[in-house]
Amino acid sequence: HLEERVATAAQKEALDKELALARQVQQDLLPAEVERREGVEIATYFEPSAAIGGDYYDVLPRPGGGLVLVVADVAGHGLAAGLRMAMVKSALALLVEDDVEPERIFARLHRLLKNRPGERSFVTATLARFDPADGRLELTNAGHPPTYLVRASGAVEEVELPGTPLGSLPGRPGSATATLAPGDAALWLSDGLIEARSAAGELFGYDRVRRCLAGPPLTDYGLRDRLLAAVRAHTGGAPAEDDRTVVVLLYRGAASSSPSSE
Repeated sequence: HLEERVATAAQKEALDKELALARQVQQDLLPAEVERREGVEIATYFEPSAAIGGDYYDVLPRPGGGLVLVVADVAGHGLAAGLRMAMVKSALALLVEDDVEPERIFARLHRLLKNRPGERSFVTATLARFDPADGRLELTNAGHPPTYLVRASGAVEEVELPGTPLGSLPGRPGSATATLAPGDAALWLSDGLIEARSAAGELFGYDRVRRCLAGPPLTDYGLRDRLLAAVRAHTGGAPAEDDRTVVVLLYRGAASSSPSSE
């Protein structure tokens, strides 16, 4: 059976190469580096649980100087989830560039996912529009975990918004507005952190998220790492069972305008 074994080994090698290429393509779809902007600090983290994950995040410029931050989770793992994630990213980038309203963006993504032939899949997502000029934060949510606001005082606010995942049953997304003062932070995450399990099978849970985020957010990376360290301690450093994504926005205040010269 030597010839058969050689053929099998060759097929496996070819498949491994294709999988590695697909994994690299997915990594390239995520922002390699978030552009630094005056008055705003942004830290991100992405850890896939499989060769190709289903989580997606992005930080996109909005016409007029604002920002759009997106965190999404495609149901499932593997190549199919990765392809759907790529489709969602492409559509989002175009719609944000055209400054389409968040609710209309989600409506279009919902139709796009529903109209795809083959296996049905749904996507949870949060879209946040932030204006560094005045700290206004507009949140739109479709079945995704809450947004966490960590105030400069160290107080934590959990913004829960009802909403139906995209591509599933029809329904409107939840929406809310908030204002960040200088020194405040906003944090988004995927359910891979909330559902991280200890050796005894206990979920990390929402209460632990709130507790470990409590305290002044001195830096964007500090707040992110505080959460990640708590999750790793809870799981004993075990590999992720689901994709883990974190995005932190720390607001330093409106950019100071330089005096005009006569």
